[in-house]
Amino acid sequence: MRPFNRFWALSLALSLLIVLFLGCMYDAASAAGELDVGKIRVNDEVVYDAKSPSSTLIASLGGQVRLALQQLASAFNVIFNWDPATKTASFYQPEVHMLTASLVEKKEEGIEIKWPFGLVKSGDKLDRFFVYVEVNRLPERGMEFRLNVGAPGKPGSGEFAVVPGTVKLDDTSGWIIFEVRNARFADAGDYRIQLQVRGSKTNDRYVTIGEKTIVATR
Repeated sequence: MRPFNRFWALSLALSLLIVLFLGCMYDAASAAGELDVGKIRVNDEVVYDAKSPSSTLIASLGGQVRLALQQLASAFNVIFNWDPATKTASFYQPEVHMLTASLVEKKEEGIEIKWPFGLVKSGDKLDRFFVYVEVNRLPERGMEFRLNVGAPGKPGSGEFAVVPGTVKLDDTSGWIIFEVRNARFADAGDYRIQLQVRGSKTNDRYVTIGEKTIVATR
């Protein structure tokens, strides 16, 4: 059995919240019908099985469960995969570490990171900065990554341009260096840098699995 860590505690709490929330919204008598979700997996470990005695409450909620699980995954930056053949809902939470710095270089002895930062002043302009990303426990090999920068205002044309546009990792773990060019922190607020991934486990769509915030103060 895996150690009981923060993620498993969060998973249990959120599962209970989903059941309670949907139970308040739907009357069991009118919602009873075919079970929409057969199994729920978290990092390949079964946490719910429709054949178990605990399935009665979830079964009574019908087809709303799968939609709620998908929305939950999106809210907490985890990968959600739905297998219609087996009616299995799977969650995957890769380990993600992100760092913003003025310079990140690959050298023979390893990665050199200089002047990490997470705070700027509104009005600051940077010709470029770097985002170092390290990921582990991906659900499959060959997943494609991209970086998305969200600004509190409306960025001008060519601002916060990310290079490279997309990167593929051949393994289930690895590191990536993104360069963000023409960064204009015109407005005060949070600049959200999102790491997004795509593969068969995400149903071939980009989902966010990690986030780093740069705060621009007045």
